[in-house]
Amino acid sequence: MKHLTQRVAWHDQAWNGSVCAAPGENSFCIALDRIHEERDDSYEASIASEPFDELDPEGLPPCRAEGGAFMSPRPWTREIKHPYQEFTNADATHGHLRPTPVTVPEHATFAIPFSRMLREAQDDIASSTPDRIPEDQEPPFPTAWVFGRNRQRKLLKMFFDPIVPKRSLVFYYTKEGQPIADDITRLIVGVGSVTKVDETLEYASVGSAATPPIWEHIVHHSNGRTVRRASCCLTTPTSSPQGTIRRTRGDATSCARLQ
Repeated sequence: MKHLTQRVAWHDQAWNGSVCAAPGENSFCIALDRIHEERDDSYEASIASEPFDELDPEGLPPCRAEGGAFMSPRPWTREIKHPYQEFTNADATHGHLRPTPVTVPEHATFAIPFSRMLREAQDDIASSTPDRIPEDQEPPFPTAWVFGRNRQRKLLKMFFDPIVPKRSLVFYYTKEGQPIADDITRLIVGVGSVTKVDETLEYASVGSAATPPIWEHIVHHSNGRTVRRASCCLTTPTSSPQGTIRRTRGDATSCARLQ
């Protein structure tokens, strides 16, 4: 059995499944590269506080892929597009893939084991397990990531199988992108039990059933159902992006013991 940590972007409405109340004033979430590159302040100001489930998937803010709605009490839909599907030199392996809509249930978010999918990590992973891992496929362009779909699928299974529903814990944290203190490199903003890990998802495709797995796995958590068990570590922002901290009891260690 293993526990899980999930990085999330800072959010000024407690990750409640809505766009930030003051998106342009949230200078903390842009510490994450994806959000820094994709955020459109003027557009997000026009949809401030809008629930994710009332927006078109293409109109969601970039924190859709960074745990920005992990406490949402409502299901919402995200569209996942494979980064290689429009690469000319990957047309034979990925050209048939299509953007894939995925419904995210309430009190759930995506988890990706990025470090396990790096090519440079594969020797260490292979030496640490008795399991046979399919050989990787040589990519047609330079990339840091494992390319072969069968190896990807096995790596994802090896990572998520040891996470046991109702026994494994999940710790949600921000990195340096938070308003509490400059010297905090990891800030726990929520702790709960994993209640379910969904099966590996597949990309929609046209003309071929040979599809790589979607790396994002939906992980359901108990935070929205048993808040008192997780609230000792929960950072609850107000409508201000600076937020406030409310600790009902204990610290991160005692919070884990409460599970």
